[in-house]
Amino acid sequence: MDSNEREPNVPSNQELILHAAAEVVDHTALLVRRERTLRRLRRAFRGLGISAITGKDWVQLDEESADIRFGAVPADRLSMLCDFFEDLRVLVEDRSSWVPAPIGSGINVSIENLHVQLNIFDKEDPTHD
Repeated sequence: MDSNEREPNVPSNQELILHAAAEVVDHTALLVRRERTLRRLRRAFRGLGISAITGKDWVQLDEESADIRFGAVPADRLSMLCDFFEDLRVLVEDRSSWVPAPIGSGINVSIENLHVQLNIFDKEDPTHD
């Protein structure tokens, strides 16, 4: 077989290099997206106070697999984390009676109890009881 000829299903060296480069670029793009997600998680945990219990590095990004992984909770902090989640559950259950009221631009405001009384008449309105 001539050196210019090759089997039809065997990729050339250039195709192999391009494929490997594409894999690196794809993996790097995935890492960037996961890093953003990791920052969002850490910011949320910090805001909730979870990172004060678990430590700031409790959530990690595995750069090889691009997986976000949660570390072990220190044994002396485990009951504090359980208490935190139980308290959070109670707060969520208390809010379950709230009805979201849509307000322009997709913003939702929760209204627990709404009572509006308009006294716009000098005397009692005869059309209402």
